[in-house]
Amino acid sequence: MGFSNITINNFRGIAYLEVNDLKRINLFGGANNSGKTTVLESVFVLSGPSNPFLAIRTNSLRELLQKPTEEHLIILFHQLNIQKNIHLEAIEQEGHKRNLIITPIYKNELIKQVDFEEENKNINGLKHQLSGSFVTNSTITMNEDGWLVEEQVKSEERIDCIFLNSYSLMKTIDERINKIIINRNKNRLIEVLQQLDNRIIDVHTSNDVVYLDIGLDRFVPINVMGDGMKRLLAIVSAIYNFKDGIVLIDEIDNGLYRTTQKMLWKAVILAAQTFNVQIYATTHSWECLEALNVAAKESVANGVIPEDEIRYFRIEKTEDKHTAFAYRQTIFETAIEEKWEVR
Repeated sequence: MGFSNITINNFRGIAYLEVNDLKRINLFGGANNSGKTTVLESVFVLSGPSNPFLAIRTNSLRELLQKPTEEHLIILFHQLNIQKNIHLEAIEQEGHKRNLIITPIYKNELIKQVDFEEENKNINGLKHQLSGSFVTNSTITMNEDGWLVEEQVKSEERIDCIFLNSYSLMKTIDERINKIIINRNKNRLIEVLQQLDNRIIDVHTSNDVVYLDIGLDRFVPINVMGDGMKRLLAIVSAIYNFKDGIVLIDEIDNGLYRTTQKMLWKAVILAAQTFNVQIYATTHSWECLEALNVAAKESVANGVIPEDEIRYFRIEKTEDKHTAFAYRQTIFETAIEEKWEVR
């Protein structure tokens, strides 16, 4: 399940960053543009490193949805410098190593070797070279119809992973709810939702819409139940569906009231422990840190999760240097209660 550490080289805004001692619940804070989202994107790519489409898909998660162009490829590289390869590394908690190098594919190899002044106009693909415990090569290139992917996949290197943000949060939620119903986990889900609204009796899906039964004459679409309910349902349903996998949540607290954040974190901790899921989330708010601290203490006290299974990382950026400062659970608790500035 998941990773124990990751290393990022020349990916997006990060020249180099090493994140060690990852646990079941991992929350990343830091100033705007400090690289928090890039950390999540790196985990997303490393979850299926033989699939070269995952790196491209991080662009769509940032709502870059126009027709594929060379820009989609170039903006993946640090400072748009395609002369430096992207290099992502990870060690799984089981000890397997992943060493992924992403290199550009040029339209004209001669230009690549002779004239780098035109480098940004000559790239039309990416090559993924995976080594370590797994060895594969795969490529993705552009043509008039879109992306062409050639893969040599070893299924055992793939970890089920989902990336949730404001753009993707509600996508396929009906499919996730249906799987929960089929796997007989609906009662668990309803119990979680009732902590936010005790009127909830049942949950249904129809025509790609999720409905809640709150005792009225007809079911109510989730879309009109408020951001807290939508966010809770989307996140918890993802965890329930990605057993033994990874769930990435960008800005987990976005739009949530303080008391709702505590309830969300308790639900996330319980679901992650129950379904053996590793969580990576980002935040920039003090209220989210406070909510995690309270939820973590209660979850440990109630035997929901073992001690020291929660990590907070503050990402600091000084000029072009990134550093991840890890707070063990006991230190994190002290920092929040003493109101240290750790965002």
